[in-house]
Amino acid sequence: MAAVSAIIQSYPGAHILLPDDVYHGTRTALQTVFSQWATFSTVDFTDLDAVAHAAHVARRDVLGDSGTLIGWVETPSNPMVKVVDIPGAVSTIKDAGQGTSLESVLVVTDATWLTPALCQPLTLGSDVVLHSTTKYIGGHSDLIGGAVICGSTAPGMDCLERVKQVQGVAGAVASPFDCWLVLRGLRSLAARMAMHCQNATHVAEFLQAHPNVQETHYPGLASHPGHALMRDQCGGRGFGGMISFQVEGGLEDAVRVAGALDTFRRATSLGGTESLVEHRQSIEPPDSPTPGNLLRLSVGLEHVEDLKQDLAQALGTGTGLS
Repeated sequence: MAAVSAIIQSYPGAHILLPDDVYHGTRTALQTVFSQWATFSTVDFTDLDAVAHAAHVARRDVLGDSGTLIGWVETPSNPMVKVVDIPGAVSTIKDAGQGTSLESVLVVTDATWLTPALCQPLTLGSDVVLHSTTKYIGGHSDLIGGAVICGSTAPGMDCLERVKQVQGVAGAVASPFDCWLVLRGLRSLAARMAMHCQNATHVAEFLQAHPNVQETHYPGLASHPGHALMRDQCGGRGFGGMISFQVEGGLEDAVRVAGALDTFRRATSLGGTESLVEHRQSIEPPDSPTPGNLLRLSVGLEHVEDLKQDLAQALGTGTGLS
């Protein structure tokens, strides 16, 4: 969150186009701590026509011809695993600033779930890339950190100077030991991501075929609406290690399934070597749009048959589940 906060603090008075499905910490920060600092509106970033409309409304009704418009891309999205066309979103948002005197039009991509091992949004037109190094980049669930990487575009270079000032004067600075842990994690990142992707694909295929699963959200499945797009944007390197699925039944059924899992540990994090499960709605604010029957999985590096066996026994428990 320090990385998210540093970007927001760098642009007082900005309007942020936020995905309708996004990490709740980003949305909550804008609703609370930064409610007097920046404004935001939500839009489905998989619908570029809707993004174009939201950007023009923000320019016309909120910013006028001054200030900064920030497009906040998150792909895949948390927790519904929507896939965003990064070049398409960049072009659409930048077009909204054409012919105006806006101070800046900036596109930020949160690529925490993908990591640089799978996708490099700067090469796809994004001005800035954001990572939680706590997750896959650190990779061992033993550090807290974030990274803001700015591209060579004019908005990107401007953001770099602004964020450096915020960090130097008032922002959070990672400890030397946490930085060392990040460097340690980077050494094995490509190998770990390959195994995360492989395991997640097998787990997603298992869940998709299970009678007690209503829907499986994983872009590695050919049935996922963002499958081809993510394959192309990631150069065929993989689809990530994150899966969300909705059990047959409601909130209580999902909570029971999570509670019955053994190999999957119950925790609100992701990207480590261990597999985790989370009932997402339970840890989000009351206005959470996340379905009550949804569970989010961070698929780790255990033997995939152990993971499938654990899910099989858990999905056979609970009211409404057989």
